[in-house]
Order: sequence, then C-alpha cells, then structure tokens
Amino acid sequence: MPRKSKNIYQQYSSESLERAVNAVRHNGMSFRRASQTYSMPKTTIMDRVNGNMKPGSKPGRKPVIPIEVENFLATKIMTAAEKGFGLSKKQVIIKISRLCNAKGIKTPFESSIPGNDWWRGFKSEVTLRKPEKLNTSRSRMMNRLVVSNSFVEIGQVITENNLQSDVIWNADETGKGFEHNPFNVVARKGAKNIPGRTGNSRENITILAYVNAQGEKLPPLCVVKGKTTKSLESEATVDGQDGTLWTYQEKAWRCDILGDIFIKNCGPKRTQLLIMDSHGSHETLGLLDEAKKENIIVMALPPYTSHHLQPLDKSVFLHGSLVKVIFL
Repeated sequence: MPRKSKNIYQQYSSESLERAVNAVRHNGMSFRRASQTYSMPKTTIMDRVNGNMKPGSKPGRKPVIPIEVENFLATKIMTAAEKGFGLSKKQVIIKISRLCNAKGIKTPFESSIPGNDWWRGFKSEVTLRKPEKLNTSRSRMMNRLVVSNSFVEIGQVITENNLQSDVIWNADETGKGFEHNPFNVVARKGAKNIPGRTGNSRENITILAYVNAQGEKLPPLCVVKGKTTKSLESEATVDGQDGTLWTYQEKAWRCDILGDIFIKNCGPKRTQLLIMDSHGSHETLGLLDEAKKENIIVMALPPYTSHHLQPLDKSVFLHGSLVKVIFL
C-alpha cells in the first residue's frame, strides 16, 4: 500500500465529478466553466471526459502490491489468529514477500521485503494484538478456564464430525543435539576434577513426529540445518529407522513442509483432526490452506500449556525415547 499522508487530495465528491463531466459532454459547458462551477481541477474533468481516467478510479499511484493480494493475505492472517496461530509483524512481512515472489509481482522494496511504509498501510485492515499473557504462577498451574474451554472445543469437533481414534492426530517436534554428554565414571574419592572428552559440535536436528489416538504413527521427519541437499550428505541418513524422512531448512525447523508430509501419509479418510501447539516457527498459513483443501481440521493447544497438555511431550518425547528409537 502507498504511504498515507495527511494532505487532502480530493475536496469534491464523486457525484460532483459526474455532474461536471455530464455538463461538459451533454450541455456544451467549457472545461474552465465546469471547473469553477463544481469546484474541482480542470485537468480532472479533462482526464475523465477524454477517457484518461476510468470511472471509480482513485487519485494517486497504483499500489505496489495489488489490493486483492493484500486482502487475500489479510483474510488468511485473521483466520489463523482465530485458530490460535497468530503471526507477528515480521512473519507477515516475510509472508507477503514470498507471496509476491511466487506470483511474479515486481516490487521496489529493498531485498524484496516490504518496509514500514507498506506495513502502516496494510495495518489499516488488521491490527497488532498481544495474546493473553500468563504470569509465572498461572503458567505453572495452567488456566483452568482456558484448558476446560479447549477440551470442550475439541470434544465438539470430534462429536460433530463423528471422528474415530485413527483420524485424531497429534503433531510436535523435538531437538537432538550432537554434543556428547559424558556418563559417570569410577574415580578416586575426593577427586575434584574428572576430565572427559566431549564434542564441540552445537549442531541440532529437529525431529517432527505424528501419532494418532489409536497409537499409530507416521514416519518421523528429520530436519537438518542447511540450504542445499549437501546438508544431508554429512548425516547418517541410511542408519535411521526405516521410513524416516529427511529434509533441510535454513533454520532447521519446520517451514512449508508440514502440510506436505502429513497430508501425503495420513491416509484417505476424511475428515481428520490435527492437534498441535501454536509455536511461532510453524508455517501457519500454508498449513491451514492445505488442510482446508484436504478437509483436515487443525486445532491449536492453548498457549503455555504444551508442557502439560501436549501428548507427545508427555509420552513419546519423554526422556528422549523417540530419539533413541531413531538414532540408536
């Protein structure tokens, strides 16, 4: 959107402009006389009469990003926020940059990323809202009302869609570092320092898992940090569990790959329910779009409650059990 200014560009109504144009076209009034009579610039009347300005057009330059593209994104952002997957200002700006690149829209933005001028114009359609903030005691005890409402909402979705246990899925990710943690060794009593060899690698792998309420699982997805397929060459991918999927991302967390992996492996039954947390690293809009097309309902766990309510955290990821299955 163009920069908004306090200057007043149009001090006449559209009806007055139409009357001025009709006076020139049908009554033979001169452009100068029409300008004085209807209190508007002569060039404006001339442009409309000569066809240089289309009816209904607005003053000023055309927006860099088409209005329909911005409306498309605004609708999806508001839908995501209502489902508990709110996006930050930075995420919205990056998303519009990717959307423009995908649609081949040329923009004058530096590095193809919109700045604050565009954001101020776009913000008139949406607003920044701070999610409900939980203090320390409430986050420890959780919010009884929020948790109860979440279970009621999930129960309604299951009842209304007559969902069985094999189509109710939970998704979550965990990280696996490569730095060796030394085990306890036998040493002399009273010894102050016991040296041990450790690696100096701080590299991390993100493991994404899906498990349904029936106990069935999808192949785990391992995401390594990198920009090309060479990132996978340094990993022992052939030694992983059978069916393990491997991919790479620049920041080693899930981006646009979530919808593709789940939808391709969850089976043909519809409707299905996918329950996950609302972490900021998740590619929200792409997932919701794909899920809607495939008749998959996506629901978010209440914020700050995944350490109690996330089934995978309380079972599969407990004490690194999934990591042991994949790598050991």
